[in-house]
Amino acid sequence: MSSHRDLAQRWIATVAALAGLAAVCVAPGARAQMGHGLPPPARPLHLRLAEADVVAIASVERVEIGRIALRDVRALRGAPGERFEIKRAPSRAPALAEGDQALFLLAGARAPYLMVDEPRELLRLSDAAQRERWQAALASLLGAGDDPDALLQAYLAWIDGDDAELREAATRALTDRRVLAVEIPPAVAVRRAAIALDAGRPEEVRRSSAGVASLTLEGVAALLAGMARADIDPAVAQIALASGGMQRAPGMPAATARAVAHANPEVRRAGLALAGWFAADPAVRAAVERVAKSDPDPDLRTQAERALRDAAERR
Repeated sequence: MSSHRDLAQRWIATVAALAGLAAVCVAPGARAQMGHGLPPPARPLHLRLAEADVVAIASVERVEIGRIALRDVRALRGAPGERFEIKRAPSRAPALAEGDQALFLLAGARAPYLMVDEPRELLRLSDAAQRERWQAALASLLGAGDDPDALLQAYLAWIDGDDAELREAATRALTDRRVLAVEIPPAVAVRRAAIALDAGRPEEVRRSSAGVASLTLEGVAALLAGMARADIDPAVAQIALASGGMQRAPGMPAATARAVAHANPEVRRAGLALAGWFAADPAVRAAVERVAKSDPDPDLRTQAERALRDAAERR
């Protein structure tokens, strides 16, 4: 029989694995970050904007030792002029070349300014269309200032829009567990859960909305209740179960049973990842035993057998 410490460590590992999978589902760009040990994703954009005296979209005129000269400047905050220079610290040198366009968040009373962003956070703009999209989006964020409600509404509009880059930036900003600088009211979380469970919504909108909903117990409860839906997105199910596991949500046994018994094999897989912890519940145990005995997927049968063994160790 496993010790209490072993069981606790296995619970943490199980939920962490589901949470990692959920994070990938919410933000596709996280896959490479997680898989290759790269630095953590960019800090929430509104926190970086708060540090900037100057916000501008500009083209690189030339790159020199210790300096980067910019031209064709569109200032969104401050009045730096149509051309100016920024300091280029060798230890934090961004990978920029002549002709590149980017969003520059800068600190200082006058040129040469210092960059607020880390090199990995610098947003490069590939064409005029992307530049126009970001200029319009940043106007809403800058207009929100430090008003949490206005920031939340600006980010939610990005999530509901059709630009994948803006959606990912908004999802990261709202769900970044390092800061959680924008509070999600329960009513907003429940509404996001409803969007996440709406099969008529675009896939990435559903998954980003699930990530936002998962930040409150009310949102998690609404997501878990959706496990009974035949059309639930497997990624949304994974997010719901990961969040419910981390927050020890009251509806976890019933939601896990529904997931394990679901017609979609990927939903069953997500349920089985936690089933061993809730197998004392008769509905969970019965669902797991059915999968172990007769599921058409041999991998799921194996996973169910493992969940039953794990449950036996915890008795």
